[in-house]
Amino acid sequence: MPNHRKDIDKKMLLMRTFYDPKLFDMPVEINIYGDKVAYLSFGEEVIGTIIHSPQIAQAQRELFNMIKLASKSS
Repeated sequence: MPNHRKDIDKKMLLMRTFYDPKLFDMPVEINIYGDKVAYLSFGEEVIGTIIHSPQIAQAQRELFNMIKLASKSS
């Protein structure tokens, strides 16, 4: 698991989810905050975008929740 401090996450109101990269190796970081979703890629070219949409933020949260539930049941 990546090295992070849970006390800082709690203070910053962050909830991080990490998956085994052998099972789920996604080359993009996704951050959801409020009605915004940020997609960040740190590959050869660093690029990112922020989408401000309540519907897209809700859909992305639901996808994460589905993945989290599926990973716990396997």
